[in-house]
Amino acid sequence: MSALARASCRVSVLVVDDHGDTAESLTELLVQHGFHVCTARDGADAVCRCSVEAPDIVVTDVVMSGMDGFEVARQIRAARAVALFVVAMTAYEQATAKGPNPHGFDLLVLKPLNVPALMEALNRVRAARDRSTAP
Repeated sequence: MSALARASCRVSVLVVDDHGDTAESLTELLVQHGFHVCTARDGADAVCRCSVEAPDIVVTDVVMSGMDGFEVARQIRAARAVALFVVAMTAYEQATAKGPNPHGFDLLVLKPLNVPALMEALNRVRAARDRSTAP
């Protein structure tokens, strides 16, 4: 793959949050950092978008009406043959008490988001993807 082709293949992120302001703010941040971003406003929409968009990363709120972030992660992982990095966002500190991966998430972050830590994790995913697509 040429350098130009690799550059045009930006890492894609699906942002899932039922609060529009949160989804929009996170989308703007990720776009500024060079990610291709699509959004879903609930769990069912996220599962559908994952089958169409095939994102590299999913960043999902945990507490949402209808399907919560735990179920979103479970359904997306079950439907994907390719590895997927899933970040859970929550305002509930108790959710982190069991460690970073109690429910199959690759990263669990508290709201308000620690932006530098989130970006460090997403950039590690981007770097690993770039290495895997290098000629």
